[in-house]
Parts: sequence; structure tokens; C-alpha cells
Amino acid sequence: MIISPDPQSDPDHIVAVAVTSTFTLPLTDNIVSLPWEGDGNCGSGLRRECVAVCDWVVVFQASAVQNECGTCSTRVLSEILAHVIPPRPTE
Repeated sequence: MIISPDPQSDPDHIVAVAVTSTFTLPLTDNIVSLPWEGDGNCGSGLRRECVAVCDWVVVFQASAVQNECGTCSTRVLSEILAHVIPPRPTE
């Protein structure tokens, strides 16, 4: 899930957190549940229960994006951002 404020302003350094459907309950503080519907008919477009892993941060170029699934609410994004540990710069 892209968490960069404006990915178009720096397309070579887009910041995202991993989204996975493989997780255990109860969720830990670094994991945020995402909205989903079995038919994908929701804002996120997710078709099964998934979570954002807030300490699994990746940085990539816009050219690596293959498709867009959907969006999440400001509330969900705020919760994710509150738990994100910024990536360390590479040298």
C-alpha cells in the first residue's frame, strides 16, 4: 500500500507498506486490518481479509507499479502512518 503523500512528486522514491493475507490473531501493534468484501466491492478492492504490515516498509520506483487495486479511508491510512517505521536510507 502506497503511503507516500504525493507519489508523483518523487516517482523514484515511492514509499509503501506490505499488504498480506497471511497473518495471525490477535493482531500486533504494527499490523492494521484493511477493509475488504468477498466480491471486492469496497474502496480497497480487496477480496479477502488482509492487513498492512507497518514495519515492512519498501521504497520503489513508480515504474514498478503493475496495477492499482483501490484506496483506503483517511482513518485507516492515519492508523497505518501512526505505526510506520521509516525505511533507513541506503548508501
